Amino acid sequence: MLDQSAIEAHGIPAIELMERAGQSVFAAAREYYPAATNWLVICGAGNNGGDGYVLARLARQAGFKVNVCALKPAATLQGEAALAAQSWLQSGGAVQPWPPAADLAPDLIFDALLGTGLEREPEGDFAAA
Repeated sequence: MLDQSAIEAHGIPAIELMERAGQSVFAAAREYYPAATNWLVICGAGNNGGDGYVLARLARQAGFKVNVCALKPAATLQGEAALAAQSWLQSGGAVQPWPPAADLAPDLIFDALLGTGLEREPEGDFAAA
């Protein structure tokens, strides 16, 4: 809802909001967990997933080990989430399907699954995640 307001009332492109969100989470994670260099980002299909792909790209570009696990294949995403996923893939990142491999042993796990707009209980893989 706030995103929509920023987009419509203030003319901020949704992809810019994703970039800002990813940068903010990246900066906070580095500040609070400076020793964590092995990250797992679990992405959903919507804009929250797009935020996760941005975060993953920024961390990878900074030299972190980053794995992305997606509940929906990147090729099926739409809109700005698809752009963020494409940017992650073009940066050399890869996407693995849910569930993540058991041997990843990440220092940090990021939930980029669902936003605040969900009005029902998560189902299927989203509930499991």
